[in-house]
Amino acid sequence: MIDDENRNREERNNFDLGSIGASISWKHNWTPRFSAHLSGFYTNYNYDYKYELGPKGAIDKDKADVKKSKIQEQQLHFYNNYQTKRAHLFRVGYQLSYYDVAYEVGKASKGRSQRDIKEEGGISGLHVLYGTFNTAEDKNIGLDVGFRLNYFEKKKKIFLEPRLRLWYNPTNTWNLYANAGKYDQFLSQLVEIQGDKTTMEIPVWALAGTREVPVLHAWHVQTGAVFRKKSWLIDFQLYYRYVEGLTSLATGFDENLVEDGYDTGDSESKGLDILIKKRWKNYRVWLSYSLSKFEYKFPDFFDKKFPAPIDQRHILNIANLWHWKNFEFSLGWKIATGSPFSRRENFRIEQADTNEPETIKAVINQYNDVKLPLQHQLDGSILYNFLPKNTRNWKIVAGLSLFNLYHQKNIYNRDIFIDNRPDESSRLEYSSKANLGFTPNVVARVEW
Repeated sequence: MIDDENRNREERNNFDLGSIGASISWKHNWTPRFSAHLSGFYTNYNYDYKYELGPKGAIDKDKADVKKSKIQEQQLHFYNNYQTKRAHLFRVGYQLSYYDVAYEVGKASKGRSQRDIKEEGGISGLHVLYGTFNTAEDKNIGLDVGFRLNYFEKKKKIFLEPRLRLWYNPTNTWNLYANAGKYDQFLSQLVEIQGDKTTMEIPVWALAGTREVPVLHAWHVQTGAVFRKKSWLIDFQLYYRYVEGLTSLATGFDENLVEDGYDTGDSESKGLDILIKKRWKNYRVWLSYSLSKFEYKFPDFFDKKFPAPIDQRHILNIANLWHWKNFEFSLGWKIATGSPFSRRENFRIEQADTNEPETIKAVINQYNDVKLPLQHQLDGSILYNFLPKNTRNWKIVAGLSLFNLYHQKNIYNRDIFIDNRPDESSRLEYSSKANLGFTPNVVARVEW
């Protein structure tokens, strides 16, 4: 609970989370080259979140913001492997999944009777028949090719997913590769597009076919090269990914912005990843760099195309690890461009009716149009391995980890809210979230 003396109000957060699971597997080798595999698992995940806001001592519990979700999955998976005399591998399999998904999202600031989004009984089975062929890995050139046939009972449709990977090793030090494929997903996370973000950032999941939530279709293309020689490793790759069928959940804006709080759209991401690794006896260093662009496209939203919340154009990581006797020293530094956020000037306060709270309304067609400040941080650790005599089966590791060594304040999220203090005019303000400052931690564990 947060007691806000300045605004004479209280905030309460209640979060209940539960998860259970079980799995079983079986394998049998019919011949040295032919084997069968059978596995099954069960998972049940659910949460219940409530956010209450109101005058001190007078919070109305019937007007709490709520997020509830239940995801239950049961799966049976059977496949056969056959390896040829030339070490090529064939695999044919069948997978049956059964989903039971329910959720509820209610925004009290919009009036629970008008803004409840609720779905019960999102139940469906998914039948998958697939096959793959992989050439021997010790050849200079090869391919991996496969397909998946998905029959989704909720939609009563068949979805085909082709996959292809090509690779070529011109020398012992170089590996060139390219792969492409189509991927379908029948459990979709709703993309939350929020104006006044007051509640906890908890994912909301929905089963395709419920409340017009579509099946997600993704097309992925990737190409790259890997160089390995002695103590050097260099990995370079380019990628492009397009996802169709995203479902948004727009809250915190005016009531007519998106009908029923839902909108459908696509996402597009592309980028370059580079990894360089070098080893000198007891010392190793890694350097990685990522250049990317990630955008959402929602045709019916007020800004039809805008950067995704996780869009960070440049990310650079440097990591060092040094072993000396029983000690391990590590030091890592990260620098990255900030995440996108929206300017207050793009919104205004919508004057509400007498019995309804004020809301935020977009006045300029721009969303997530500016970036947060540059982020950078230095972390380190010192570990010592206690190796008991006359045994190699276990050891004790103790040490100290140091998070954010030079106490850098990195803002990773910034949202807009209505500041409606008593006896003052309402205005739009920023709510910023920053990472922890310098934080030491003591580490102690037993490994065996």
